[in-house]
Amino acid sequence: MADQRPASDLQNRAGSAGQTYAKQGLEYLLRRPPQFGVDYQNVLDALVTAIQRALNEFGVLPAAGGLPRGEDLPTMWSIAAQSVTASSAMTAGGPLQTPDVRFYFVAANADEIRTVRSPDATRYYGAHGGRDWRPYVPDQDLELGWFVQGALQREKVYARPVPLTKTAANELADAQAQGELLIVMVDPWSARLPKYQALLSDFDTQASNYSAVLVPWNAQDAETIAHRQTLEDALLVVLPTKAPVGSEQFRQVGRSAEQLANDLANAVALLNGRLMKVEQARRSLPPSPDPGVGRNLLPPSAGG
Repeated sequence: MADQRPASDLQNRAGSAGQTYAKQGLEYLLRRPPQFGVDYQNVLDALVTAIQRALNEFGVLPAAGGLPRGEDLPTMWSIAAQSVTASSAMTAGGPLQTPDVRFYFVAANADEIRTVRSPDATRYYGAHGGRDWRPYVPDQDLELGWFVQGALQREKVYARPVPLTKTAANELADAQAQGELLIVMVDPWSARLPKYQALLSDFDTQASNYSAVLVPWNAQDAETIAHRQTLEDALLVVLPTKAPVGSEQFRQVGRSAEQLANDLANAVALLNGRLMKVEQARRSLPPSPDPGVGRNLLPPSAGG
């Protein structure tokens, strides 16, 4: 008889996805306040997209003879652990390594943000803008430039914040040329300011396996939650290609600092997995033949 254990027996309880998930799993999303319903919708969108892709790639599979036992099924957590090992496996061209990750923080400084936010909200922003953005104070006082490095250190990924001296599009072009990933983290309030809209404008239409946009939403920031719909609408105007729900290159993340750390690791793993797949395919191809080999480029001389 097929295994009838509840799904909770297969749930990840190791705490790697946060203590709340370890206790409640995805059921937690159903219990959350309505303003966070987009997170649950994102889960459903991702699941449906994965099923559709599997059908397109493999077609409809024949009916199975019976259900496997629950303990014999791999979980997403075991698969993720295996993928980390596989990513460093030796191939014909040497080990495939996770590339460095550039972080591009689209965030205003404290003086600039006063034009769109209340005076009390300036505590989330630094004197310079960009990497000194602190969206989770007082729970997490670290500037994001430091936070992302600590969050990805356990993943053995080198995170490098970059200054806002280039547009996001130019930063992406440079990152691709260097074989590096680019994660653009956007403060939705700053995206209402013309200066930061200009940094993002050309980036929106560039599809790339090397980049993703992450928008943190601190559940404890009452002003942000109260204006969430307005901010989401503004993001749709600035990033009309990437911002629609379900876009693989755009994610609303990090209702807490703990959750952001997990979301960062997942985003890097997704981008790295795409690059690894392309690189493995490239290495598996035989070398292209030299078009000049085996051909006489000059006609034989008259004397033989």
